[in-house]
Amino acid sequence: YSEFDWEHTLEECSRALELNPSLYIPHRYRGDAFRHLGLLDLVEPEIRAAHEDGSSPSEEDANVLGATALWDGRFADVEPLIRQAQGLSNQLRPNFYLAQAWFYLGQSIRAEAMLSELHASTVSGRMADAVRASFLAADGHKTEAGELLRTIVFADVKEHHGNYSIGATYAQLGDHASALHWLKRSASEGFVCYPWYARDPLLNPLRHDPEFRQLLQDLRNNWKAAKARFRSSTQAPLGTG
Repeated sequence: YSEFDWEHTLEECSRALELNPSLYIPHRYRGDAFRHLGLLDLVEPEIRAAHEDGSSPSEEDANVLGATALWDGRFADVEPLIRQAQGLSNQLRPNFYLAQAWFYLGQSIRAEAMLSELHASTVSGRMADAVRASFLAADGHKTEAGELLRTIVFADVKEHHGNYSIGATYAQLGDHASALHWLKRSASEGFVCYPWYARDPLLNPLRHDPEFRQLLQDLRNNWKAAKARFRSSTQAPLGTG
């Protein structure tokens, strides 16, 4: 699971569930693997199955379900899912995926404030910084985004979501070569969710770049093969095939 070999993860989890179908971890790891592979319709059933033993929702559930809704373009669904998974009705704990949903719903100030709360000299903190840099660049704060980006790149935190956001930041700054370097690195390290690469507005500056189009084609081919193997009905964004 930690090596992001998702098909091997799914095989190992299936073997564990053959021995004990009510185990929480294999079901959640299957859900996490499916979301990274872009098989988004298969995620929620795994999380439901993970709790058939009566266990309570967790922060990890919030991340898996929130990311799935985000990458499926259901931005308005992210906050209710995270509230439910966190077991909260009013106060929300800062969440990486919720901040992103707010941004795509047009609430960039609120999103950037939450990401600032998540800043830390940790892997998750650097991930939040990378996302915030991409939002700052998209909002026209190029200098601030560039300064934050240099700090993140210097730290060289090896994490595929952070690398994706570094690529998105470079895309918004107009540096296609650097954007493609980091997006390819993200994909090679396990973030291969084709529907999100095809959908994310932050990558729009790259849509006509031949190298990016080839990356998308490779991701789409792998996604279609995974869809067939695991019988997923997830649809690509309109116009992307």
